[in-house]
Amino acid sequence: MNDTDAFPNGSEDQTIPKTLWSATLIDMLIEALKNDQPDDRIIASVSSLQKRGFNNGYIIRKVRRELDYKKLDRLLALIKRR
Repeated sequence: MNDTDAFPNGSEDQTIPKTLWSATLIDMLIEALKNDQPDDRIIASVSSLQKRGFNNGYIIRKVRRELDYKKLDRLLALIKRR
């Protein structure tokens, strides 16, 4: 069995980087909120995640696990403003 048999249609090449990049975007959003980055940077991170199919509920849950309610409130206000 060769590598193409294990991952038909190149699924490995498409799935792993997409998943890693999405996790990185979430981490970048959390760091931006944690470090009180400007609103436009946070909005850009949220937009990138939404374009990749992540809904607001998922993004909010990920942030809530990592940050306090003050940071979460800021995220919610930015999402509403968008």
